[in-house]
Amino acid sequence: MSSIKDMTYSAYNKVSEGIPWWGKVLLIGGGIGGVIYLGYYFIKQYSGPLGGSCATPGTPCYTAVQPYYQAWQICATQYSTYLSQYLQEDSANNTGLTQTQLTNLNYLTNCMNNNANGMANQAHKYAPSDVMGVLASYIGTGIEIGIAVVTGAWAAKQILSGIRTIPRTGYSSSQVINDSILRFYAQNSKITPSTASAISNQYDDIVKTNISGDGTQLRMYYENDYIDYNTYLDTYNTDSTDMTSDANTTLEDLRDYE
Repeated sequence: MSSIKDMTYSAYNKVSEGIPWWGKVLLIGGGIGGVIYLGYYFIKQYSGPLGGSCATPGTPCYTAVQPYYQAWQICATQYSTYLSQYLQEDSANNTGLTQTQLTNLNYLTNCMNNNANGMANQAHKYAPSDVMGVLASYIGTGIEIGIAVVTGAWAAKQILSGIRTIPRTGYSSSQVINDSILRFYAQNSKITPSTASAISNQYDDIVKTNISGDGTQLRMYYENDYIDYNTYLDTYNTDSTDMTSDANTTLEDLRDYE
């Protein structure tokens, strides 16, 4: 089964072969410099087969995609950082996510959506037959970088190995980040049982919003002629199934910790 596990795990192995010892130390330590270094090698060495010329530095597609990818990366990393901060704040108060917190996270989801659409637009100009592959490659890379800022690079790789969803929109990206960081916090006892319980009660609505939003964004790709109707429909059906499955596993972790 193709999954984010295939993208991240095999990519990490390929990447590690070409990284000097000091680079690997940075990665294992989870430093910011390390994950950015990792991101460069992911894009350079791994995404080529998926993204074609869009993954080769210096090509028109690569150059055109970069501003959108970099803006997407900032929003994804900020989302991860905010979610981590909110979980700590909520644990101090033994509460779930507040409406203000959810609004702030939704703003960053919209930022990821807008920039994913920008990447799709540029990919369609230069690699029209592989728009979804380009998105999967760049967003899959960015997701791991964003999560690693919170969890460390090694933990991010381990957590993502259990994620089925392949994010290609802002909504599916947010859901993957939610699942990954919540699992990390629950498995490592970094939130209180009360907060875990409160979030588990909220999570169904959060997941439904992300699945619905993912469908809307994919539909936009179709309406903009980035993908055909069958690709839109197949991707949405797969995303719905995988996002639901991932969320259920996350809920199990949260409820086991209550």
